[in-house]
Amino acid sequence: MRFLMTVALLMLLMTTACMAQTDHLLFRASFDEALTAEVANGDPEPVWARGGTKIVEDGQQDSCAAVPDGGSLSYEAPGNVYWERGTLSFWWRCDDAVGQTEFTVASLGSFYHFYYGRWLRLYSLGGRLYMHIWDWHHDGTRLSVSSGEFLPQQGEWYHIAMGWDAAKGFALYINGEQIGSSDRAFYLPLNINQIGLGVSAVASHAKASSTRSQRFDEVRIFDRWLDDAQIAALSTGEDVRVGPALDQEAIATHRVESLGMHTGHGMPIAPDDGETLIVTEPQVVTAKDVLRTQMTGLDGNLASKWPSGMRYSTEGLRYDVEMAGEAVNYVAMTASHEGRVQLVEGDRGTVVAERTTDDPFITRELLEQPVAVDSAHVTRAISEEDRRHDGALIDLQMLHVATGPATEAGAQSSPLGLAALDQLGATGAEIHGEYPAADQTTLTPAAEAASVSLSPMQVLHLTSEAATERTGIGSVGLRFELATEAPTVRARLEMMHPLNYTRRQMILDFIPDGSEVSLELDSRDLVLEPGQRIHLALHFTEPVQLSAASISPREIPVQTAAEQYFPDQLRMMKMYFMRLSEARPWGWDASKIKLLGELYTCMYQLRELRPDDETVMAYYHWTHTGEPKPVMDLPAAPAGVPEWAWYQVKLLEMCKSVPQWWIDNRQIETGEFGSNDGPNDDSVLVQDFVGLHLMDGPDERLLESARKVGLLTWGLTMENGMNRQVTDPLHAYEWGANVNNMLAVMDYGNPLWYERMLEMGQHYDALTGINPQGHRHYRSNRYGLSQIVTEGRYGWDTTSNALNMQSAALLGWYSGHDDSQRYMTEWADAWMEDIVDPEDGRGRAYTVEFATGKKEPQRLLSYAFALIPWACYDQTRDDRYLRALSLVWESDRRHYDGPTRSIDVLQQLVTHTEREDIRANILEVISGIDLWSSPIRYTDTRPEYKYMEWLLTGDESAVTEALKATLSDLTWELPMYTTAEQSPDRLWLPQPILNHMMLGDISLLRNRIYPLHWVSWENTGGKLAAWVLEKDPKHLRVWLVNTGEEALNPFMRVWRLDHGQYEARLGADADGDGQIDADAATATATLGRGSRMQVPELAAKTVMVLEVTQT
Repeated sequence: MRFLMTVALLMLLMTTACMAQTDHLLFRASFDEALTAEVANGDPEPVWARGGTKIVEDGQQDSCAAVPDGGSLSYEAPGNVYWERGTLSFWWRCDDAVGQTEFTVASLGSFYHFYYGRWLRLYSLGGRLYMHIWDWHHDGTRLSVSSGEFLPQQGEWYHIAMGWDAAKGFALYINGEQIGSSDRAFYLPLNINQIGLGVSAVASHAKASSTRSQRFDEVRIFDRWLDDAQIAALSTGEDVRVGPALDQEAIATHRVESLGMHTGHGMPIAPDDGETLIVTEPQVVTAKDVLRTQMTGLDGNLASKWPSGMRYSTEGLRYDVEMAGEAVNYVAMTASHEGRVQLVEGDRGTVVAERTTDDPFITRELLEQPVAVDSAHVTRAISEEDRRHDGALIDLQMLHVATGPATEAGAQSSPLGLAALDQLGATGAEIHGEYPAADQTTLTPAAEAASVSLSPMQVLHLTSEAATERTGIGSVGLRFELATEAPTVRARLEMMHPLNYTRRQMILDFIPDGSEVSLELDSRDLVLEPGQRIHLALHFTEPVQLSAASISPREIPVQTAAEQYFPDQLRMMKMYFMRLSEARPWGWDASKIKLLGELYTCMYQLRELRPDDETVMAYYHWTHTGEPKPVMDLPAAPAGVPEWAWYQVKLLEMCKSVPQWWIDNRQIETGEFGSNDGPNDDSVLVQDFVGLHLMDGPDERLLESARKVGLLTWGLTMENGMNRQVTDPLHAYEWGANVNNMLAVMDYGNPLWYERMLEMGQHYDALTGINPQGHRHYRSNRYGLSQIVTEGRYGWDTTSNALNMQSAALLGWYSGHDDSQRYMTEWADAWMEDIVDPEDGRGRAYTVEFATGKKEPQRLLSYAFALIPWACYDQTRDDRYLRALSLVWESDRRHYDGPTRSIDVLQQLVTHTEREDIRANILEVISGIDLWSSPIRYTDTRPEYKYMEWLLTGDESAVTEALKATLSDLTWELPMYTTAEQSPDRLWLPQPILNHMMLGDISLLRNRIYPLHWVSWENTGGKLAAWVLEKDPKHLRVWLVNTGEEALNPFMRVWRLDHGQYEARLGADADGDGQIDADAATATATLGRGSRMQVPELAAKTVMVLEVTQT
């Protein structure tokens, strides 16, 4: 079985640690001979050393590590660094110009995805260095210090040190001198993911790379903040190993205050009269903010929070939790915001907890009477002036506590003795990796119970025996005796989730009322896999002597436990998937992408518990494309309906159900869908709407939904026709240009969208220019309303700027707008020269520095680029632009077996060039296609190639097979497009083959920016199948099949016919040869772009041919 992927890594950390730590140095990588660290309390090997990262000479001391622009170097954090305190020191040199734009020098990243995982970060901005630490204890913002007047210079070595202590603050040192500091304490009990050097992000969900060429030497990490003299000594090359003594009293005081343990208000009492404090965890069904599922306030991860982003403009005001009517009488809200907790039973709501920003981090309330909670709601006050300091909800515990006799049936009590961590398997590795040495004391089942002395707030770990087989756990009993001289002791107990240790299954703060303590933790039922243990973490506010401890897991049948455990873990699997879906790290090494490991661990267990569960099956095969996929039984085509027609209609119906789900379940009146990155991803989601609207329209719901997004982005993320945020070409486009351009086609004839394209087009003069070679190029690949960035790597034109040339292309298509066509053709002319390799005269991808005309080769041209030279040809009929299409294909072939970026213009390459080598290559690619080997999803082009097989060979069965395979996949994938709520910018519907068949070519899809369609269909009732068999500017021939039970009277619009008089003929095609058999109904009409023509009545289940010919 493939379980515990994340903790398997931690096992490696313990076995590969170079030595037992007798000093305070946790990690040292000198880079004299290799990237492997010479000293490591965790894993000494780099997690990522990519993009040309290597050991080079000319270090500050001997050799050093060189991390080039686009490279990365990172190490595992567990065991090598701890969040509560430490020092990270290294020598650093920037080989590129430091410049004004932001880049990361070093960072420590969280398991959880906040601010790209950068918990502690050193970065350059405006020529200065800044250090920040995220602190959710106070207001959920980052604490920052700068290097002041110090400005690092290109090519110079500097000694950098960053010291931090949660109880004291943090400081930045350069060349042994403290140049910036903060004395503000912080608190964020997180699991650190990786140590990044020159890496822009070290989030647990993705890989990242450097944006400057940098060098690093003599990296050291200590388990405490070194004093100023020791840091100065490091900067002179001394071998510092021992730091200052820790102030244990200050550490305890800080923990007590941070966790609100200085008061017992709201804490239940564990009695000393032989009774047991029984703590019961109710079911949480789901939680939402606005309409988006969001579990981050209830997931037990103390480094996650609600709100976890601003996906809706109204997000973060109210958190709605659906419960199951079970009793709650204890509420603990870990938060930094001002707000309330309301519990609702039936139609009666009761505010049970309130917090102001002056209150402790944790607000606890013990209710006089329990509430059978149907739903819970957390409110959050916000500031209209500055929402950065509004705070957040970190965790919400809703429990039922009562005293009574413990449940003995099935409980196996074991005395607890001291244990060595290396004897505890995965649990020992977790403790070693996540807790500093003073907090690693552990008790585990032994022959005799041990007695241990604990200082205030020192962590004590208690574990059960490791499971020898899959085991259901109904509850856990814990008993111990306490001796203390303090009049009152308060305790905190955390129960770790056995599958993913970053989560707490339950947290209870309580008051032991005497020397004998008995607890029963009746959490939601759990399932342990072989080797897993129950793991509890306990600490006390005063010095105590703990003895006679025992743990009693109550075992129950696995299938009984699964009744509660399965839906709970299914909810968590969805949460992990939602976080990961934008990065899409499926197939990466899950031991290096920790959140992926957590997803897989959860998924694999659920799959083994219930192998036939369709939802788990969908998640599994979506993320495991290398394994045989499900093949669904499809309904047979009825008599009289060809298979291609039947499966086309069924596929279109299912494709349309996806946006309908999003409109019904996620879109609010403002137009927002609550996408991961807000409106810029909302704008991406609706890119799929155009083709659906044209194939089966008019669809007013789709059109109105897209209009709302267009209006939203124009007012919120754009200004004066320009993206407000300074960013790269793709994201500049997604801030609203995409949807407002798209609507000019989808909402054809509405002058609003034409006017907006004109407004966007007014910026071409500033964005582009004529360079010394006489070529029109974009001046930058990073721009926005306030700035066009031209320094360094940003002063280069890339073919991804084609996306933002869409306004020009569509204005030319729409009305022949002269200036727009001039900008577009001049830019295309420049690239037609610049993507030619001077050595062989064939196409090659390049970027071009605007100021000099210098070119640098790239692996691929950008998506969308090929459509710009096609638009130039379409609007000018200048054959030289067809040469550009061939250049794109030639560029693809340098690194790939077939068309890649040229996929956008495959029909045009086949019909408008005489390149037999292109046709042969397409057929070669087609011969190797297996539609049934892996899921059809994302931007999969296999169905399109099967359409091309028909276009090149006339084999209709290739298209039928593609439709069946696509429909089969979408049938089991449908939850992944809908209820899984993955990032909407990852929802490419498999509709291109439908566009090719029904419209004659692609209309507009995501990043396919120029309309190629020939026809569209209206009033079809969802029953019309259409296949455009022939098309040219004077003639159309189309198969039409009414797959329904009643006669159909659809309309057709034409989009590429020359303006003029046409004769339309409609007749039956009984033999399926694509020709009218005999008598035909005829009509005449004047047609031009957008003209709407009534199709004569279509009888049910009859294959018809429609021919439209200019007279």
